[in-house]
Amino acid sequence: MAAMNSGQVSVKVIVVDDQAPFRRAMSDVVAATEGFELVAAAESAAAAEAVVEQQTPDLLFIDVRMPDEYGPVLAQRIRTRYPTVVIVLCSSYARHDVAPEIFDQGIAFLAKEDVTPDSIVALWRELHPDAA
Repeated sequence: MAAMNSGQVSVKVIVVDDQAPFRRAMSDVVAATEGFELVAAAESAAAAEAVVEQQTPDLLFIDVRMPDEYGPVLAQRIRTRYPTVVIVLCSSYARHDVAPEIFDQGIAFLAKEDVTPDSIVALWRELHPDAA
């Protein structure tokens, strides 16, 4: 599992969102976050599954509402296949718009407007058992 080492990139991140502007924004935020590296971005649930299989990320951000599949359904499927991946649902909608049982599976939520380098590091430290 990845851990944060001072000055070393070790946390592989994938972003899944159907909106190109948010994927670009996340790319910029991840690039500004020491110890994190965006290894891929996907515009759909179908593309996400292929990218996750190829890259096996440490941290995965998934949009809640995408045209081809509801983000929490994708998150549950990935959680089953890759139980060590830290999964965070992102949305401009409120957390209460997502069925609460999804969070019982270790899947987190972050409002899109709250995405910053500090929030990414805080979530990683909270959700990853080996994070420094």
